Amino acid sequence: MMIETFLPNAHQRSVLLMVLARSILPALMGLFWLWQDPAQAADHIAKSAIRLGLLPDSSPEILNARFKPLKNYLEVTLERPVDITIPSDYNELVNQFGKKKLDIVFFGGVTFATARKLYHAEPLVMRDIDLKFTSLFLTQADNAKLTLADFKGTQFSFGAKLSTSGHYMPRYFLLEQGIVPEKFFNAVHYSGGHDKTALAVREGRVDIGVANGEVIRAMIKDGRLSLRDVRIVWETP
Repeated sequence: MMIETFLPNAHQRSVLLMVLARSILPALMGLFWLWQDPAQAADHIAKSAIRLGLLPDSSPEILNARFKPLKNYLEVTLERPVDITIPSDYNELVNQFGKKKLDIVFFGGVTFATARKLYHAEPLVMRDIDLKFTSLFLTQADNAKLTLADFKGTQFSFGAKLSTSGHYMPRYFLLEQGIVPEKFFNAVHYSGGHDKTALAVREGRVDIGVANGEVIRAMIKDGRLSLRDVRIVWETP
């Protein structure tokens, strides 16, 4: 199974390292006062890990594989270990950031906006694909319903409540079409992640679900999902 990985480009790497250096410098200055013995201070710095938090939009296995190149790059460049944390849900990621249990976080749009409002999060870099992502509405491949309107009264699933592409944006586009999910569908579920939504659709636990297009295409590419099992009903602009 091939998994797409994440590694910032040259410009993003330079910005990331600059900000990391700026955030780490005060800690290094503080060590001057904490330890008179330079060797002791150096040993502490070497052992101090950078805590990287990841948005739990896919399984831990997929996320660890996807971000392994970034983890390796930071460890080699900064000469410090990097510990990856994958919280149980989107809310927990924001909460851990707020409690200063994480140094760097890979947020989604809504989670970043929440963290910025509550805890003054500062942006470092953004992926190119985040400027043009879409959401896909999925159903079973053998479902005879063709349009969103056909799914009135059925079981529907968003992803996580704080997901940009798995909840907020698709809800917006549904409302644009006059569809209020809680009134249109028989039941509205929240799976907690894009991959979980896709699997819920494939297994028939819901009739239709919506998830991030990049995640769904990656699942199809690496074999976790097949167009023999699911079908795209509609793609958001």
